[in-house]
Amino acid sequence: MKNLLFFILFSSLLVLGTACSPDEGTQIPESEDSIEEKNEQEEAEKEEIDNEVSIEEETSKEEVETEQKESKQEDSNLNQEESASEVDQDIVTLLKGKAIVGKEINDVKQLLGEPNVNHKDTIMHAWRYDYTEDGYKYSNELISVDVAGLTERSMNAQVFVYFENNKVSSVSIYYFTDEDIMHYRETKEGFEEYSASAD
Repeated sequence: MKNLLFFILFSSLLVLGTACSPDEGTQIPESEDSIEEKNEQEEAEKEEIDNEVSIEEETSKEEVETEQKESKQEDSNLNQEESASEVDQDIVTLLKGKAIVGKEINDVKQLLGEPNVNHKDTIMHAWRYDYTEDGYKYSNELISVDVAGLTERSMNAQVFVYFENNKVSSVSIYYFTDEDIMHYRETKEGFEEYSASAD
């Protein structure tokens, strides 16, 4: 019974306390349970905020890692393109440096090896050399430029050696720069180099 009276009295005080607004200087003392409940609630809110910050940090970290991976991939692609371009230029420079014009057939074989295509008819005698990436083969058996292979960088360079009376009369080298297929042509009169789109 005492408990019931205490409960009624306590409830009345609570109702009166909430109905009447206290002065600024007076405060209703809080019970230990409500203080503990309030502390638990504050801790839960703080923990929730910490979790949100942690999730944001993890997400941010993942985004940074993804951006770094993408950046590395782009750098790798650029490096591969640059190295492919450097390889192409190295081959072209090497080929341009060979003094082939005026050489006999056997001398050309010693310098360049066996041709990929050997074309000989009553009008023309020409050899084609294909300098390709591993696994790529230009299947055309004619004396023709592999435009697709050059622009896709599967073909590093193509060399065409033209003979008259079993001696080299001219050499043509086709290769791709950053923008265009170039044609380097050398004869006994000298050499010229220009865009193959002019051909």
